[in-house]
Amino acid sequence: MKKTLLFSLLFIIAASTTTQAQITKGSTLLGGNLSFGQVKLNSDIAAAETKSSGFNISPAIGIAIKDNLVVGVELGYSTGKQKQVSSNQTILNIKNQGFTTGVFIRKYKQLAKSDFYLFGESSLKYSNMKQERTEQSPDEFISKTNNVNLSIKPGLSYAVNKRLHLELGLNNLLSAEYSSTRQTVNQGNAVKQSGFSASANISNITNNISFGVRFLLAK
Repeated sequence: MKKTLLFSLLFIIAASTTTQAQITKGSTLLGGNLSFGQVKLNSDIAAAETKSSGFNISPAIGIAIKDNLVVGVELGYSTGKQKQVSSNQTILNIKNQGFTTGVFIRKYKQLAKSDFYLFGESSLKYSNMKQERTEQSPDEFISKTNNVNLSIKPGLSYAVNKRLHLELGLNNLLSAEYSSTRQTVNQGNAVKQSGFSASANISNITNNISFGVRFLLAK
């Protein structure tokens, strides 16, 4: 509901005043996404409690090689932790940490000379993720994953002025990835797994919405 109200407000602002800011060739686009949160869940059925928190930051920089066509690079860092307390008071702690690097190409399409743009973005990313799981018993589970992902996703951008864009990114329309995972328990023998997957998502593109900010440095 809050997301709908936000973009309804942006539409009203755009209808009353427009900047008609083009993303011209040679311009630099700076920005990225930032998210953090904390959740506490209680289950009456299992008499269990789960606490989780996480943080993610992904700065990006791009250059317009043509009007409304941007290529660039991005980095990412994420961390999170979760504590689960079961009905028999067994405690499970989970810690996650990951790094991402990638390249992208983004095409903007201005909507009827307004300050709204549709965009399509194709990206190729490499990520390294580590997860540690420990219980009250001495067992410690460590998983390390390397992932290469190719994806295409749509989005909507609003030019607040000639220097600032607010954007909404939707879920991937198409994606393909290769991943390899190495798992160990108590520093014992490692178990390795690898696999390739591909998916298309046409009907549920609003399931994973992200918000971002971009600063435009015109040439």
